[in-house]
Amino acid sequence: MQWAFFIDANLEPRTAEILREENYRAEYSDYVLHEDADDYNDILPYVQREELMIVTADIKNFAPLASSRHEGLLLLNNQRASAYAVANAILNIIDAYKSPSNMSGKVENLDPWIQE
Repeated sequence: MQWAFFIDANLEPRTAEILREENYRAEYSDYVLHEDADDYNDILPYVQREELMIVTADIKNFAPLASSRHEGLLLLNNQRASAYAVANAILNIIDAYKSPSNMSGKVENLDPWIQE
């Protein structure tokens, strides 16, 4: 298993680009699904099938995922954070967790990891 991320449409696509520049799989919602993709009918089945961690600021819609099987859920409250800051926070989580299997089923708030 490798680190792989699904960046939700409520975040900047640049976040996915930065992660890809660091050699991680990172997909941006609007680029791999349609712009009006539904959280439950489109996004959740896709991320589970592709074994992607969700990175989102849509806390209310994805919080229920915490009780189901998932690769990991990274939530962002601070929507003013730059794409660079969000990507850097994700890289810090990668360093801290060491293996994506250690993140499996966990929910992590990105805000404490952001250093701007």
